[in-house]
Amino acid sequence: MRKLNLNAKIVLGGPHCTMFPDYAIQLSGADAIINGDGEDAFVEMAEAHNRGRDFEGIEGCGSGPKDGQIVKNKDRKSTKSSTLTLARLLAHPLPRLLPPRHQAALTTTAITSRGCPHSCPFCLTYKKQYRVRDIENILDEMEHCNSLGITEVHFIDDIFTPNSQWVLVLRRRRAPR
Repeated sequence: MRKLNLNAKIVLGGPHCTMFPDYAIQLSGADAIINGDGEDAFVEMAEAHNRGRDFEGIEGCGSGPKDGQIVKNKDRKSTKSSTLTLARLLAHPLPRLLPPRHQAALTTTAITSRGCPHSCPFCLTYKKQYRVRDIENILDEMEHCNSLGITEVHFIDDIFTPNSQWVLVLRRRRAPR
């Protein structure tokens, strides 16, 4: 990305940034990280960048060394559930979001849950929280995707089926084709 735009800000997120923020912020080329839920923090970071401001004070954000010190802002509280997946929330015009080895014209991804309901001793799942989005919220997102011309949505949850009844209700309630 930096080759395409020397002024681009590279922001990392995901479980590795949440579990190992001090390591993640030191990765070559990273300007900032987001730990925890990233939707709101990322939007605030984009707005700050567009206004020429740094990321100081944005909860859930950490940034590269300033005066030799890594900047760690206050943690952001977890959201109960997300609304639209971040890529579509920020996308304008709509990018072509293709999973590997996929040929569909307009495909995107969606996440319906976060965390894990189990507490395995070998796992580093963030705070052992498990949150599932409301089925109506997911269906609203699918309708929004369809209105944008997206023909396929791939669910990329780390764990999609720990509650088989929830999956069956989602399947029964899916929008007609």
